[in-house]
Amino acid sequence: MGKVRVLILLFLGLLCRLSGSSSTPSNATSEDSVFLRIAESLDAHSRLTASLNTFAELINPTKPNSALGKYFLLDDSIISELTNLDGTHATRIVEELTDSNNNLTAFNETSKRFKMFEKLHQLINTTVIPGKREKDEVAAIIEGWDKFKFLDLGLLKYHKSVLENLSYSYDAGVVEMRIRGAVAALTAIPTILEAITEGIPKLDGRHRVFEIFGDFEFLISSLKAYKEGGSVGDDDHAGNLGKLFSKSQSYRTGQRVARMLTELAHSSGFPQTLVHLKQDLDSQFFRKVLNKGEGLKLLKTILNPFFEVELVLSSIWNDLRSDAKPDAFKNSSDTVLRLLNWITSAGYTSEIEFQTSWTHLHRILKSEIPISDDDFLNNFKSLTEAFDEYTGLLKRVKDLKESKEHRAAINGVESIETLNHYSVSRIHIASVEHKNKYEEAMKEVEGVRGNFEKALDALVSMNETISAIKGKISSFSSWKLDETEKWLKQTSENLRKSTDQNLLSRMTPVFKFIDSPPPQSPSDFADFARVCSVLAASVKTGMAKVEDLKTKLSNLKDDRYTKYIMEFNKYNVTEKFQSGSILFKLFDRVIKSSADFETFFKNGDLLEIEIRNLNFSTSTRRGWLEKMKIFQSTKSKFFEMRDQILKRHEFYTPESIENLMSLRWLVENLADIPNPALDVSQWRDFAAEVENATNSKAVTDFKSSFSKIFDLNYSAHQEKCSMAYANYRALLRFLKSILAAEKVSQLTFWDYNKNWIKIGGFCFVTILINAVIYAVTIMNLERKAKESEESEELEHFNEMWEEFEKRKKGQFMGTY
Repeated sequence: MGKVRVLILLFLGLLCRLSGSSSTPSNATSEDSVFLRIAESLDAHSRLTASLNTFAELINPTKPNSALGKYFLLDDSIISELTNLDGTHATRIVEELTDSNNNLTAFNETSKRFKMFEKLHQLINTTVIPGKREKDEVAAIIEGWDKFKFLDLGLLKYHKSVLENLSYSYDAGVVEMRIRGAVAALTAIPTILEAITEGIPKLDGRHRVFEIFGDFEFLISSLKAYKEGGSVGDDDHAGNLGKLFSKSQSYRTGQRVARMLTELAHSSGFPQTLVHLKQDLDSQFFRKVLNKGEGLKLLKTILNPFFEVELVLSSIWNDLRSDAKPDAFKNSSDTVLRLLNWITSAGYTSEIEFQTSWTHLHRILKSEIPISDDDFLNNFKSLTEAFDEYTGLLKRVKDLKESKEHRAAINGVESIETLNHYSVSRIHIASVEHKNKYEEAMKEVEGVRGNFEKALDALVSMNETISAIKGKISSFSSWKLDETEKWLKQTSENLRKSTDQNLLSRMTPVFKFIDSPPPQSPSDFADFARVCSVLAASVKTGMAKVEDLKTKLSNLKDDRYTKYIMEFNKYNVTEKFQSGSILFKLFDRVIKSSADFETFFKNGDLLEIEIRNLNFSTSTRRGWLEKMKIFQSTKSKFFEMRDQILKRHEFYTPESIENLMSLRWLVENLADIPNPALDVSQWRDFAAEVENATNSKAVTDFKSSFSKIFDLNYSAHQEKCSMAYANYRALLRFLKSILAAEKVSQLTFWDYNKNWIKIGGFCFVTILINAVIYAVTIMNLERKAKESEESEELEHFNEMWEEFEKRKKGQFMGTY
């Protein structure tokens, strides 16, 4: 009997387990992180809302092709270009872009000159001229360097002289003196060498000087480079280029179509997931979230016509995607879009307008820029050399301390025992044996002396370097900045005033086009033109199918639920929840790959240290350090982001999906998470550039960390998260509305009017009761009135009777 009870309990436990396990979305598992469960919930809601929106657009379209836009999850402005697809038009665009008469290479020098000029304006607007506080800070740093002292080598030179004459003497006193001198020298040299090499001052402030004056010097150098970079030719005519850019208006349709094709080629496979919607509607999770655990049979019934036509929409999607998905087409579509964007953003409508701008630009590029004398650049170069020589000096000290010469000189003290032994055991001074013993004792000393002299020569050379450093620093500290600063301010102001910024902004895309030209032959775009023709045919067929679907569903316009569907169609839950889902999945990947990102940033820090330690005269050093500032900003935002998502993960984990979906800020607050804007390809290119110049272990380690990380730039999705909860509430209101409408349709005459009947009955009873009360009251009043009247009559009778009695009595008395 006990075993039966145990089995019953186990069976009940299993049932409870099974009933509880369906509280998560259909595709999620209990092992999934909370972020993945949230993402799957948002996906399920997106499938439902996309179906409702598409259904609404099929029944009563708000825009042409809007049904496909809702189904494909693409913007209406993109979908609207589907009907503009034309293979012939695409072929014409390709032929014009690849026209050999364009000869873009003829403008390479002009482009180079323009980019230099554009860079100058960027530097002018961003370079901060050092103020008094910064100048004083640099002066204090330089003053500290001015106190850089020479190495005191006096004692070492003295001991060197002591060790120079160790020849044998028959004079016992001389021999004794030389022995004592050698012992003293060997004893002192290690201490003195250590003191000198450790005593090289650790001068700081080099990086700070470059932080303050680096941009200032770079602007002056750039002005000089522009001045010396030559000029553009007088006969530079942009005839064919002008013809191409003057067609910007005719390319606008092509540009929009290319944008649509690019979006289509890179779009997600969201429509393919709509097949899961029926499964979603049967899940306990959806019932709990949307209808307090009750079934969603009504919603399935309403959507049943959509399920019948969804296969047609899916076939249209598959046809278009199969054409647009190949990599060759995606690449060519991206290229066409990029080129057309440049042409249309310049905005030229005629060849004359373009040529006028081109001529004006030439006048600007040929204008002279006055250059000051080279004093500042020369002095700053000297300071740079001093910094680099100091770096080299520290390395030479390190190398010396690790050298065999230094080690031998330090270890020479071990030879003292040999010398002391000779002093104790010496024999007759004039004997040959005595001389041999002495020379044997001195052999080791001579070996030490040779190595010591090499170490001393290295220190003497270092003193020469210190002398050069002090001279270069002195020339910078005695130079005044005022004249150069005055010239730079005036030159910058003149450039700002003389340059048409609107002209620069319009010509920028022109030179981007020149620098990244289209392929040389239309055959390179053959795939693009062919696919456009195929897509145009697919679109025509697809549009006909959509029109058939609209006709098929037109009878639903007057359905009692359609007005609720159309009301909900004003909201866009799908876009907001899809962006939220993408972000939650991304953050789940971040948590799982956290260690890999830490390795990436750690290796980046090591690379930055190596870049900082490059010679200050290295031409690429400044640009690389500017790049590493971006790296540090990315790193800071990453760890801020990780901290925030970990807090959310901890907070969300114990909660049920039903509770999480009810949080107002679940999706909306994703917009507040810092965006690192990490582009892995950008850092891969940077690492390759540094590797070509340095080939160090740090850059190798940095490159090796790319394989396990991924891009983190999600601002576009964050923008779509705003007002997510308000849109979600619209979905819940829609569900309540249709459920309420369904209940109303099932009511009997009594259900429909019972409240009015109850109110009527209540009023009737109330009136009846009031009537009875009124009648009783009237009867009581009449009775009381009658009684009062009778009382008054009786009282009057009594009064009359008393009067009569009095009269009667008086009459009797009178007669008597």
